[in-house]
Amino acid sequence: MRSPALRRAPHRGAQALLVAILASAVAPNVSAHPFAVDQESLPLIRTRWSLVYLAPVGQEFTPTKTTLDAVELIIANTDVASPFPADILVRVHRSSIDGPVVGTSLTVTLPFGSDGVQHFDFPLAVPLIPGQLFVMEVVPSGQGNPGIAGGSDPPYSGGRVITLGNPGQDDLWFREGTAIPTPVDEPSWGRIKALYRFPGAGPATLHWSSTRTKRTSSEVPTTIGTTR
Repeated sequence: MRSPALRRAPHRGAQALLVAILASAVAPNVSAHPFAVDQESLPLIRTRWSLVYLAPVGQEFTPTKTTLDAVELIIANTDVASPFPADILVRVHRSSIDGPVVGTSLTVTLPFGSDGVQHFDFPLAVPLIPGQLFVMEVVPSGQGNPGIAGGSDPPYSGGRVITLGNPGQDDLWFREGTAIPTPVDEPSWGRIKALYRFPGAGPATLHWSSTRTKRTSSEVPTTIGTTR
């Protein structure tokens, strides 16, 4: 039996239209950090579950990597009966949704009207055990009633959706993985020294007067010369 849904398409034509609309809205947050995907489930979107009324909501997954740095989910905050912002974070549990918490993401705020892929970064790498079951729990707060998207085609073999704390037959749309380091351009010592040279001249040398008495024209301080 399928889990209670926030919204379902009534027939195939409406399902196709819903998928097309959602596809146009699916765009990662502009502030998202790049990451290498380990586990993912990308079904056709046919169901949305209320994160408030069906809590706890989550998704089981079975990693092949030893850490996790980011999670992406499709979440909408469009319930007109609760037109308020919603704060959302992701907790990663070991074994089950009520198992030990091994990592908690930063909070993402969804203004009313938001709909699309939401990116969650973790301040510390989440330790995982390859081949063992973990659960990402999606935790809302605030006055909004956000809905999280998923489906069953194609199914994800590494876990199941969880609503009201119980496994279901569908899967959340999700991606999880490890961060890709951003290269840092560190200037060389030669490039730093080049900043203090004049075009066509060697390294600059600053000459100062050795006396504090009244100076003559031959004792002008801060004269810039060059070393030959």
